[in-house]
Amino acid sequence: TELVLGNNVAIIEEYAFYHCYSLTGITIPSMVSSLGEYAFYYCQKLVRVDLGNGVKKIKEGAFGGCASLQSLTIPDSVTEIGMGGVEFCYGMKELHIGKGLKTVGQNAFAYMTSLERLYFNATKMSDIDSYKNIFFEGGLEGNGISAFIGKDITRIPAYLFDAYDNYKYAYGAIKLVSVEFEEGSICERIGDSAFLGCTLLREIKNLPDSITYIGNSAFSSCESLGSFEMPADLKIIEGNAFKRCTGLGNVVLNSQLEKIGESAFSGCSGITEIDIPASMAYIGQKAFSGCLRLSSVEFAQSEGWWYKGSVYPYDVYSIPSVADNATAAKMLRDEYYGATWQRG
Repeated sequence: TELVLGNNVAIIEEYAFYHCYSLTGITIPSMVSSLGEYAFYYCQKLVRVDLGNGVKKIKEGAFGGCASLQSLTIPDSVTEIGMGGVEFCYGMKELHIGKGLKTVGQNAFAYMTSLERLYFNATKMSDIDSYKNIFFEGGLEGNGISAFIGKDITRIPAYLFDAYDNYKYAYGAIKLVSVEFEEGSICERIGDSAFLGCTLLREIKNLPDSITYIGNSAFSSCESLGSFEMPADLKIIEGNAFKRCTGLGNVVLNSQLEKIGESAFSGCSGITEIDIPASMAYIGQKAFSGCLRLSSVEFAQSEGWWYKGSVYPYDVYSIPSVADNATAAKMLRDEYYGATWQRG
């Protein structure tokens, strides 16, 4: 059954079409501003939804359990999606998220186990709390998710693709395999834990040079990530940003980088050499600890470095010249030192 609503409908109330087993398609006009809780919940044969540009809120469970729905476009008018608003859509293969979305509830797009293509354009989205898991189990039963980031996105929200499984106490709860930024991207920040635990993330394409900040644990435990080209304008890599990225090969630090946070590259066993640019002024404790193959560290500016011990009495040691690359590498990778390095 195809359903086309008239222009005199302004709100679809909660449970309005709950469990309408015969409903296969629906056109929602622009006059409709809100979809009530569980409005189309468990409409298992629903394969097509056309949302009008007037919809502002998709409330809790509105499209939950629509297992036959294969694609959905969230229009730019939508600012809020409630808890589980589009969850348990097991057949969903393509999802477009419009520019207007600001807030999402827990599990908003969870259990899209067949999801393959995700277009993210939410320029106004707030940071997400760690427990919300909005894409939980996304792509797990297919080839994985290729995410496309719109050019007008200025920051990737914190915990956007958080892949920690609270039930199994393990990472890998999202099968995100690639991320591609649209040409002309103006993105400036990657938020805390934005890609935390995406263990199957292999590549990031067209990462824009405009990025200046990579947040805490942003790519932590992305163990399949083989390379990462630092943006030209990057200034800060926060703590744990690439921790346990065991597949990461040699990393080329950009010439504008000023800070590497605590344990930022800890456990990156594939790194063999690092060049520290002259712009660098701070290297946090254990930034390269556990980088077992790190054998050479070269400082573009070797004068003026000092480090502070991590245990009482917290002695400060000056390093007149870091001339021996092998010694510097040993000091940085060895957890025993656990010191904060600073220059100036």
